[in-house]
Amino acid sequence: MMAKVNKKHIQLFESKYSSDKTLYSNEIFYYLNKKSLGNAGIFLIDTGIILTFPKRNEIIEIPYFQIENIELTSKFLSKKIILSIENDKNILDFTIESERDQANEIINKYVDKAKELSPNDISRNEIHIEENQQEESKYFKTFVAGLTHAHHQKKLRKVIGSMSEELITYDDFRGDDVESICIVDGLLYKYEGERLGNVYLEFEPENEYDNKAIRVIFHNDFITNTKVGYIPKKHIQEVTEIMKNPYQAIAYISKGDYKYWCEEEDKIKTEQGNYLLDLFIKNY
Repeated sequence: MMAKVNKKHIQLFESKYSSDKTLYSNEIFYYLNKKSLGNAGIFLIDTGIILTFPKRNEIIEIPYFQIENIELTSKFLSKKIILSIENDKNILDFTIESERDQANEIINKYVDKAKELSPNDISRNEIHIEENQQEESKYFKTFVAGLTHAHHQKKLRKVIGSMSEELITYDDFRGDDVESICIVDGLLYKYEGERLGNVYLEFEPENEYDNKAIRVIFHNDFITNTKVGYIPKKHIQEVTEIMKNPYQAIAYISKGDYKYWCEEEDKIKTEQGNYLLDLFIKNY
């Protein structure tokens, strides 16, 4: 069964997996234990459950061989599959019972198959997971400094606006999901974890405060060389070394405008906040 899935989930899934391997796809609400991790795309393939979170550009893999127990619960508009893995409860929350049951049938089938795997088969799956973790560790993590200044914040908002059609926002969540997140987690940010493309780093030797400064700029079809801030001074040495060879820089939005549950007025409200950027940089 292939339910309608937002294209952002599909694009993220296909960045690592072949769509030909998909046995089932849908959109769900995902909890790890009692903590809500928001809307997720779910893709079932023959080795495990793939959950996509385009807002954070994150993929979670749940191999079938790790699943120890499966249980189902049903309430109005909440049809859950609860997967026990060691001390964690992975909760897949569906709206439609038939869609939940179809996914559960596939999961149970492949969990049973996984129990019949040889130790060598399991080891290969574990190696695959470890390789993905090692790939993520190659990035040097930093952030964009200077975004508390109004002129940089204004430019960043312009950058975000130029890419708004490509970004998932809290407006893409179902109304009841927004309310659940706000009540449980307190805040729901507009673009939390969304990836901004076309980010570049440039040395700024003319900077009167630090001739080793590195500026962070964006460039696309709608904006040209828009500077939004700098690499923090404490990270200039590491980033300078990376920039000596071809590199890739990826920016993710954090904080910024948000929704929250106002207990006094018994409703969801929206507020503005400063956007921040996390940067991940690595050599090719």
